[in-house]
Amino acid sequence: MYSNKRTISIAIVFMLFFLVFVKFFYLQVIQYETFKDRAINKVVRVLPIEAPRGNILDRSSLNIVVNSKVYDLQVVPYDVNNHFNYKLLNYYVPFDTSEIKEKIKFLNKNTISRKFKPLSIKNKIDQDVIFKIEEQRNHFPGLVVREVFIRDYFYDSNMHMAHILGATKIERYSSENPIFDKIYLNPSRGSGGLERFYNNLLSGINGKEYRLFDAMGMDRGLYMDGIYSQKKPISGANLNLTIDIHLQTYIYDLIKDVVGTVICSNPKNGELLAYVNSPTIDIKKILKGISQSELDSLNSLNGPFLNRAINVYEPGSVIKLPVAIMLLELGVDPYKTYNCDGAYEFKSENQRPKKCWKEGGHGDVNLIDAIVESCNIYFYHSVIDNYNRFYRKKWYSWMDTLGFGKLTGIDLLYEKKAVLSHDMSKSKMLNMVIGQEMRVTPLQVIQMINIIANDGFMFSPHINKDYNSDVRKISLNKKKLNLIKSSMKDAVYLDWGTAKRARLKNSDVMVMGKTGTAQQSGGKSPHAWYAGYMEYKEKKDMVSIVVMLENGGKGGELATDIARKIFNKIIELNTLNGYY
Repeated sequence: MYSNKRTISIAIVFMLFFLVFVKFFYLQVIQYETFKDRAINKVVRVLPIEAPRGNILDRSSLNIVVNSKVYDLQVVPYDVNNHFNYKLLNYYVPFDTSEIKEKIKFLNKNTISRKFKPLSIKNKIDQDVIFKIEEQRNHFPGLVVREVFIRDYFYDSNMHMAHILGATKIERYSSENPIFDKIYLNPSRGSGGLERFYNNLLSGINGKEYRLFDAMGMDRGLYMDGIYSQKKPISGANLNLTIDIHLQTYIYDLIKDVVGTVICSNPKNGELLAYVNSPTIDIKKILKGISQSELDSLNSLNGPFLNRAINVYEPGSVIKLPVAIMLLELGVDPYKTYNCDGAYEFKSENQRPKKCWKEGGHGDVNLIDAIVESCNIYFYHSVIDNYNRFYRKKWYSWMDTLGFGKLTGIDLLYEKKAVLSHDMSKSKMLNMVIGQEMRVTPLQVIQMINIIANDGFMFSPHINKDYNSDVRKISLNKKKLNLIKSSMKDAVYLDWGTAKRARLKNSDVMVMGKTGTAQQSGGKSPHAWYAGYMEYKEKKDMVSIVVMLENGGKGGELATDIARKIFNKIIELNTLNGYY
């Protein structure tokens, strides 16, 4: 009896094991495909989709910067086999085949997960090369081609607008699972241009998509069952600039062989129509990759990375304009004369005479003459006679009022602040009153010119056309301000005016100007300045210009010649395209 019960128990256990085995066989063999699909459809993961950056356009809606594609070339070590044609791939894309082979061999032999992670061969490959590789794809098992967005530039803006736009760079983020690798196009951290300043505007809103993954992390496509909704990316907004790309390119071609900067502006609203630095850099080449030898060659130039328009320089006689405004507003008689015989002699024998730029002197000069002929002696007398009364107490506040000594507020990063002293000695003031031993930026100078041209209204200089510029009214006596304008006109149209080379033959346009020659130490040539504006007599439309050439000689020569050519180009463009 006991033996029968034992036999029955063993039979029951055996039958249970047999049934489990049959079920296991059924699930793992017969129903393999069905349950395999169910297994891989278990995991839903969200992946970010980068929003394309917005385009950058000039004032006439011409594209300056757009998005373009390049490609990263990678291989998955696990999928590479003996049929991979390294020689053929190296023909299309030069790379170190021995190094890649060794890496693939090591990863396949010594790692578990890393053998499934793409290994970089070459980045930023042009599309035409990728097309040729794709035609031979069967020769490259395990090859992965990844699409990458970069910035593309029209009208050579990657050169002449490099300091305005700023560089971008591709940032790659790797994860253990390659499907989660991210590639972003972001402004370079050290860049002070518009790409970084308006990054939030240009970047847009990233999207997301839900995808199915198996346990090995293999992508099984989009999840479309409706539980999760896909979110498309929203492209970044376009950035419309105040820059006239045709004027910009013209000016760059005009000054690319000298060292300096040119700024053009609309005095009535602070818009910058052109903003050119020379020498410059090629931000497209830097984005796609630059060799050490190319970088060394670039660094051998005279500061190509320097944004000269917002850098500090001695202004030379250009500073006589705000000094003259101060003197007039404080009640100085503009017709009082001082005699200029070429040098100012001090009473003390221990003090060396201070010279005028014109050795023979200008004779008797008043304030208006001193601006027209840029006479230093007049301003030396002015300091000696009025140091305690005006200069010592009023200089700083008036320079500050007219925009010097503080930032202009331009929509670029890293603008230099030219520091002014509050309390200067008389000896130092004798140098500062003619633009020596002090610093300003070319952008501050054009802002001051705009104040004169626009009857005391000050707008923040800006490059974004949709920028709401701050405006401030400086209380200036209109009659006295007109004396300044008249002096600047005479500097151009009188034969003895220092800015006479800016004179135009066009009778519909009036040009005002002031030159500056800032002496430099060490036997170097002086910095050359031209600052002024042109005005259409009937329409009253205006464009201001500042030209600053490092070690460019006298302000009344090359710098003024450049200004004249730019004025003529502006007239030509206005005739074709309408007024700014």
